[in-house]
Amino acid sequence: MSKSSEATDKPKLKPRIKKLWLDALRSGKYKQAQYTLRKTDGSMCCLGVLCEVIRQDQKKGTWPKLNEEQSDHHQKFLFRGADADGLPPSTINTLVGMDIGNTEAKWGDQSMQLSAWNDDEGKSFKQIAQIIEKNF
Repeated sequence: MSKSSEATDKPKLKPRIKKLWLDALRSGKYKQAQYTLRKTDGSMCCLGVLCEVIRQDQKKGTWPKLNEEQSDHHQKFLFRGADADGLPPSTINTLVGMDIGNTEAKWGDQSMQLSAWNDDEGKSFKQIAQIIEKNF
C-alpha cells in the first residue's frame, strides 16, 4: 500500500467536532480520570471529554445522577436514547463520523484505542490531543 492510500484510509472525525475536542483536551479545564467516561467528582477520560464537548455543543445529552447504592462512582452518559460508561454511546459515533471508542490510533510504533492511551499508558490530555490530531 502506498503512503497516499494509507493517508486516505485513516478514519476521520468531523472537523468541527475534532476542533472542539482538541481545544477542550488542551484547555486544562478537565481533570483526567481512568477506566470510565466520567466520575462523580467530575474527572473524565479523554472520551468523556468528547461526550461533554458534544453535550455542550448540541445542548443534548446528560450525565444522570447516581443513586446512593451505586458505589463505583462511574457516571453514564446518555445521548439520543443510548447510554454508556466505559466508551461513548453508539449515538456519539454517528455524530462524530466514526467508531471513536473502538478505532486504534498510532503513536510511535504502538497502536491502540484512545481509552488504552488514556487508561493503560497514562498519556496526558495534551498528548492524547496530539494522537487524535495525527490519526483522525
